[in-house]
Amino acid sequence: MNIDFTKFKEIFSPDKITLSGTFGLDIGAFSVKAVEIKKNWLKKQARLTFAVTDVAEEGSKEAIIAAIKQSVKAAGIDSIRANLSFSGANIITRYMLMPKMPERDLINSLEFELVKHIPTRLEDMVIDYQVLDKALDNQMLVLVVGAERRIIAERIELVKQAGFVVRSVNVDCFAILEVFQRFNIPLPKDNGSVALLDIGHRVSKLAVLEGNLLRFSRDIILGGYDLTKAVSERMNTDLKSAEALKRSIKDKSDELSGIAGLSLNGILDELRLSFDYCERMTQKKITRIYLSGGGARLKDIDEFFASGLEMGVSFWNPLGNFQLSASSSKEELEAKSSLLATAIGLAFK
Repeated sequence: MNIDFTKFKEIFSPDKITLSGTFGLDIGAFSVKAVEIKKNWLKKQARLTFAVTDVAEEGSKEAIIAAIKQSVKAAGIDSIRANLSFSGANIITRYMLMPKMPERDLINSLEFELVKHIPTRLEDMVIDYQVLDKALDNQMLVLVVGAERRIIAERIELVKQAGFVVRSVNVDCFAILEVFQRFNIPLPKDNGSVALLDIGHRVSKLAVLEGNLLRFSRDIILGGYDLTKAVSERMNTDLKSAEALKRSIKDKSDELSGIAGLSLNGILDELRLSFDYCERMTQKKITRIYLSGGGARLKDIDEFFASGLEMGVSFWNPLGNFQLSASSSKEELEAKSSLLATAIGLAFK
């Protein structure tokens, strides 16, 4: 059996420059985000335009297509070439310790090993791999990423029906990592590790870095929607009101705090399991977690994670390194900046 190791269009690659005529398109269950980055060669800072459009009916193909069209139009993007990404249960990632070997031998070995690690028929998957670390004693750490061809084809067809062409396909977590690494955020000098957590509507994306090297990543199938639903059910209100209520600064009742804590405990438990596994694998302590994503806007969420994980927690703004359109108000930037990490990472491709 021969596996088609079709590349996810350079999931990892050397430092890139923005290619004109492409844009990042993050299609979520709750909203669609479109971002275009244009390099001003006379200035160090790149110019970024963006738009975020809610999906009118979650799960509706017609609503998603309409949101794609509206986002691109609102962002003033002229290109028809989009860079996409995926997350959630449709993406399989595996970190495998393999004996050191030439690449041609590695491919043959992966064909054998993947049968053990990936439950779906391999013939139905698009699979890519990357050697992350060859510095281990007689071993190397290999990341393998897979997605069902059917899922990729369905997403590409939606974009096509909206009038655009898909230039590349990536994974949400790696698109976010692309932006974070460009920020040159000071990392621990003691060779410790840090974690990135992007809390989305349905899925939270986690990555662990040691220095500037990716050591671990996974998607946690919990997100802001789970908390909104819990608030809605416990406080007998509709989802829209619950979404506003959970971020309320003035109305932070004990009942609301209790609901938030119970809902976030699910993510907290998954983080603890992931950190324990990663620290055993790398023998490095994770000392800080950086938050992004729409779910990170919940009031006091940093204090909750800091207490539960006993480590430093920081927010980071993926818009911080860019020259932005003058039409974007301060309020709009504050409300939407946390939503844009994936789309910005895709816009770099």
